[in-house]
Amino acid sequence: MPRPLFVIVLLLLALLAVPRSSNATTVNFDEIAGSGVRGFAGDRYQGSGVRFSTPGAGLFVFAATYTNTIPNYLYGSSSASGSLADQAIIMDFVVPGTTMATSVDQVSFYVVDVDTGAGSIWQASAFDLTNTLLQTVSGNLNGQVLVSFGNLGLHRIVFSPSIEDEGIDSLTFQSVPEPPTSLILFAILVAWLVWRKTGVVRMFHYSEKR
Repeated sequence: MPRPLFVIVLLLLALLAVPRSSNATTVNFDEIAGSGVRGFAGDRYQGSGVRFSTPGAGLFVFAATYTNTIPNYLYGSSSASGSLADQAIIMDFVVPGTTMATSVDQVSFYVVDVDTGAGSIWQASAFDLTNTLLQTVSGNLNGQVLVSFGNLGLHRIVFSPSIEDEGIDSLTFQSVPEPPTSLILFAILVAWLVWRKTGVVRMFHYSEKR
């Protein structure tokens, strides 16, 4: 392998081996003021990198004592008044502050349900940027259930409640950062300098032999 290419490979491997911290974002809906049922705007957390929607009449938050973090949790409803928690919640990850679609690597949230009986199944599905299904998780346990997805390239999560009504709380998501472009360019620059130096040395030796 030519020395410059060898140096580039070594430097890139070193960059990949360096631990890189990733900041997780958590949305728990608890800063929303008020009590009882309240309407929820799907772009409320767009600045944090996530948008919410539902195929139902609307999204709502409700104050309860059985949430993961008291008081609020989010649900979708077929009722304009939010009297039912029976519709899917769609979570789309976007570039913070924009509507531009993006993906994350890790997602988790809690299913909130005060009374789920046997046979009533809720479901959570993860999709990538091409809307390809990556993974599905389902359950029917009482109380709070932690749902986690660790796939690379998660763009959309769809939570579908059972017939007994559920919502979500404490949505957390994060991306594993890639090496900065500046470091990659630095590695290429170092390799070029090595090539330049060794090339000059070879030319000097060649001229001496002549």
